[in-house]
Amino acid sequence: MKNKISTRELSIMGLLIGIMIVLTSTPLGFIPVGPIFATTIHIPVLIAAILLGRKGGTIMGLVFGLLSLIRAYTNPTATSFIFMDPLVSLFPRIAMGYLTGLFYDKVKDKNPGKIKTAAFVIAGILMIYTAYNLFKRLSEGFSASVISYIIFIILTIGIMLILNNSKDKNKFSFYITAAFGTAFNTFSVLSMVYFLHAKGFMEAIGKTPDIALNTILSIAVINGLPEILVAGILVAAVVGVIKKK
Repeated sequence: MKNKISTRELSIMGLLIGIMIVLTSTPLGFIPVGPIFATTIHIPVLIAAILLGRKGGTIMGLVFGLLSLIRAYTNPTATSFIFMDPLVSLFPRIAMGYLTGLFYDKVKDKNPGKIKTAAFVIAGILMIYTAYNLFKRLSEGFSASVISYIIFIILTIGIMLILNNSKDKNKFSFYITAAFGTAFNTFSVLSMVYFLHAKGFMEAIGKTPDIALNTILSIAVINGLPEILVAGILVAAVVGVIKKK
């Protein structure tokens, strides 16, 4: 890693921090999904990790964690006490920024064909899970959930076709890096919730502690998969444009 941060890197970081502040201040950054929130605010961290490396990713991860901590105190909900704990709000996000930068360093020079295959495998897993839930929901009748699953499938197919036809084959490495970072963020935060605050969390959402593991795993899947899709789409698009300049 470089020891100095260039003016261009500072400019990119400043812009991304500004976007994060806007996302934190609006519903776009923390989207309610069941008892907790699906996040989009981590996306600037992923972009920084790819563009600026491990150092940039780590700094942006710290900013993400601080914004999450501040939001927990200034806009509390029933489960905000969890994110008042720095072990939940700060450390997973710092680790995400660093490890995402490290992951991209490892995959960016790999065989494009293998990276492309990995991206399609990730998309395939998302599609299978979504199709499974779509058929389950259809048995209960047509609803908003059914429509959202159909849109999810169409978007996944569309994005993979766009990536496949793109002249910039590096976009697949951007996509799987975003998928990795998003999955790590979801897994690490919910792991800390389970190990440190399972009892309080379950009481806050009106459930018994004995089903904490299953509940948190369900949240990881329900929140994590859409977050991976959205992050992959946006990161691949944004980084692709910035790297051309």
